[in-house]
Order: sequence, then structure tokens, then C-alpha cells
Amino acid sequence: MISVIYQLKKATITIYSLTNNFMPIVLTGIVPHPPILLESIGKEHRDKLKSTLASFQELNQELLKNKVDTIIVISSHAPQISRSFVLNLGKLENNEMIYQADFEDLGDFKTKFTWKPDIYLSYKIKSYLETRAPLQLVNQDKLDHGSAISLTLLSAGLEDCQVLSLSPSDLDGEAHWQLGRLLKEIFSNEDKNIAIFATGDLSHRVDETLNTEQLNFDTQLLRYLEQGQGQEIAKWDLEFVKQHSACIYQPLLIMLGLLEDYQWKFIKLSYEAPFGVGYLSGYFKLH
Repeated sequence: MISVIYQLKKATITIYSLTNNFMPIVLTGIVPHPPILLESIGKEHRDKLKSTLASFQELNQELLKNKVDTIIVISSHAPQISRSFVLNLGKLENNEMIYQADFEDLGDFKTKFTWKPDIYLSYKIKSYLETRAPLQLVNQDKLDHGSAISLTLLSAGLEDCQVLSLSPSDLDGEAHWQLGRLLKEIFSNEDKNIAIFATGDLSHRVDETLNTEQLNFDTQLLRYLEQGQGQEIAKWDLEFVKQHSACIYQPLLIMLGLLEDYQWKFIKLSYEAPFGVGYLSGYFKLH
């Protein structure tokens, strides 16, 4: 059961057909996670991210329409272990595994959420990756802020939906791409509706003047996504990524690896940078 303290405000938005044309993965997307998105934290300042909030609501409505069983969130702020990817199973409480989220570190001592992890799918992932990719299971009940903020907005109203929290690693880009390939192989045989989101921010240097040799990170990323050139993103020098503190990069590589064998078109729902940080929301339309 998802404990919801507040609900998203209704907004007038353009509805697209977001659902993927193959099952069981019904939706794949990118979302940011600035704390100001939460009403209890952002308050009147949320108006500066109206487009991002409308994008979350649109994605949430699509998840509701498709009766999604499991949402997988890939976040660079989730628990990390050197040379390994990490899957958090939550923590045992009252004879059941749960994730918890609160925002006390952000000054909000009232808003709290709980979700149930998809234990069956997590062990299926672990079993399949045993000899194919490094993966560690951990038991932490409190979700990182990136996963928690994204899930709070995405899962509103999905009372029976389970979730999984996946972390990237300090391995190279090819390892992340390969993990995506392997996850696709696992999910292709499932009989449940699965949604996968890479959550993270783009450049933290949007307002800065960059070297003439260096194009804006966000401009390049959006261009390659909209042109369907995921492989070009994978070629980027990690130092370039680090210069922009772009925590979306490794989760996005996993997502692109998962989509490798499909023709896809990235649909940008919104892009905003009112605070000098790029916030991108969108989904991958497969055909």
C-alpha cells in the first residue's frame, strides 16, 4: 500500500500515446528529481517547474491507465558498492519487506511514503546476472532522495504497484550499457506490466559560459536523444560528464542498453533550468 500525504494538482496537458508497443515493458522514461517538486518543500516555488510537474502527471496517468505492476527506478544516488551494480531489496518490517521514504534531510518532517519491493523480480534479476554482470543485493529501507522523489510523483494512485531501486556503478560505460541489454532479456519473459525510469539531473552548469570547444551538455544530450543516437552519448568522455555533475548519465546508459535492439524515438515532455540545473522529462516511443 502506498501512503500518500498529498496528491498532484490537476493540469491541462497534451496527452500522447506513451505506451511501448511491446510487453511487458509498457513505459520507459527519463525524469529529474529536484526536491522543490514536492509541495511540502517547494511550496510557492514549484511554479518555476510547472512544465516538469505537468510531465510527471502525464507519466503518472499513463502508468495508471496501463495498471503497471512494477516501477523500476535507476538512480545514481541509491546505495553504491565499488565495481558492482546494486539492487536494494528494502528492509523487513512486520513480516514484510518495505521501502520507506521521508524528506527530513530536506526540512520536511511530515511527508512519508512506503512502497513494497518486487522481491520475485529482484531475485530473478540476481539469478540471471549471477555469471553475467556484477550485482550486489542490499537491504536498506530508506530510499535515496532521487528514487523517493521520482516514485512519489510517478506512483500516485498506484495502490498495488511494487517498485525496485537499482544503482549504477563505478564501472565503465560499456558495463552499464551491457546491464541494460541483460535486463531486457530478463523482462522479455515476464507476464507483468513493468515501467522503467532513469532518474537524474542534467548539467549543473547551465548558466555558466563554457569553453568554445565544449558545447553545452544539455544541448548535446537532447540532440542525440531526439535523433535516436544513443551510441553517441555512450562515447562521451567521463571527465566531460563529471564537469557537469550530470547524475542522469549512468542511469541513462543502462536505459539505452535496454533499448538497443529497438527503433525508438525520444519524446521530450519538458526541459527546464530555472536554477542553473537541467531538468529533463520524457519517454522513449518504440516502433
